[in-house]
Amino acid sequence: MPFTISHIAIVLPLACRQRSFLSVTGLMIGAMVPDFFYFVLFDPYFDDGHEWWGIFAYDLPLALLLAFLYHEVAKPALIRYLPAWAAARLHYFRYFHWGSYFRKNYGVVILSVIAGTLTHFFLDAFTHGNGYFVQLFSFLQGEVMVLGAPMETWYLMQYLTSAAGLLLLSWFFLQLPRPFLPQEVQGRHKPVFWLLMIVAASAILLFYRQQPHVFRKSMDYLAIVMGALFYGFFAVVLGQKLTRL
Repeated sequence: MPFTISHIAIVLPLACRQRSFLSVTGLMIGAMVPDFFYFVLFDPYFDDGHEWWGIFAYDLPLALLLAFLYHEVAKPALIRYLPAWAAARLHYFRYFHWGSYFRKNYGVVILSVIAGTLTHFFLDAFTHGNGYFVQLFSFLQGEVMVLGAPMETWYLMQYLTSAAGLLLLSWFFLQLPRPFLPQEVQGRHKPVFWLLMIVAASAILLFYRQQPHVFRKSMDYLAIVMGALFYGFFAVVLGQKLTRL
């Protein structure tokens, strides 16, 4: 899928209800993590996270790191600096203590990450040229006309599933409870935070632009930009913590 976050949509049915044998965080991050190596390594062609052995060598360690980063670093910052309508929905989970939960349920988290990663592989098998189901079903190897130009059916599936996934995620997010958002948890300079993130991401892009192996072609740019935004976000959050702004 061009949009990594759309992979979460397939685990939403499992996330709608609380189950003691599943971790929603593990499922959701596991569903995305094979693609995260494109961003964190600035390498759109690093596919080891999409290998079966890569689940344990790459995907699981990174997923656990991302889970801690989200709950302990990203979530508090998002609650402070997102628009109130979105921040209030995240504020509903503000007092969920990930560290304590993980210590008591690390086995559940690990299994949930693996399950989420397998759903990623399953969807990719329909939407990549070398995917198992693309090779199995000949109609996915054919071409269709899109805006007057031929496009492989499996490639069209990438865009269709991405759009459908984003719509489902948007609907799911809007259904979350929206409790009262206390004024003291909201940041006072929201535009400044996001501007600083863009500046930091741009600086990262300018630096890596000098590396010939980084910038490639077409959709590869998206992975590079997402990586810069990822690091830019955490750079600003870390800078705030260090300067106590």
